[in-house]
Amino acid sequence: MTKKFSTVLAATAKSAVVATVAAALLVSSSLTTGAVAPAGVTDSGTRTPVHYYSTRQQNIVPLAIDCCSGALTVDNAAITLPVLDGDMLNVEAFTELANDAPAPRYTVGVGYHIYAERTGMPATRIEIGPWVGLNIGEPTPRTHYAEVVNATTWFVPEGWAGDVTITTNVDAMSTAWRPNEFLTIRDNYGRVSVEVWRD
Repeated sequence: MTKKFSTVLAATAKSAVVATVAAALLVSSSLTTGAVAPAGVTDSGTRTPVHYYSTRQQNIVPLAIDCCSGALTVDNAAITLPVLDGDMLNVEAFTELANDAPAPRYTVGVGYHIYAERTGMPATRIEIGPWVGLNIGEPTPRTHYAEVVNATTWFVPEGWAGDVTITTNVDAMSTAWRPNEFLTIRDNYGRVSVEVWRD
């Protein structure tokens, strides 16, 4: 088998894995209708899907590696959509990162988050998804690329009717960090999708 053919097969297999993960998230998220509604929101249990929104990250984003705090973060994909109070949003997101730090590479911890805010009102920004993280690099130095996924079900709070922006955010940190070293959030691999369920 030639090296070129091996590379093509590897790339095809990688694309299939990403597509499979995305499809699994969509199916599982779309069926998540039993989430508990927050105080002040009536959940009739009769919601139906009314809209589906999806956007793909289109640019390469450098992500600085922080020492220990994860304070250096990057918003890597966002989608704005109209909602009503009490709407149930099934949110699913994934992105791919590359460890571009020069050898010798070291373990970098990555956190992946989902936020919501009333569009144009940054002070309303809240985290709506679970904290998801992974390590990239050592002790498996061949881990150059890594995919991270997140998904959540969120009820739109009372008083939030209008446009809402859903944003994904990534941070990276390592106790072995070296200044001016980065991970790369790769273009055309990141996506955030939102399905709106409504009474």
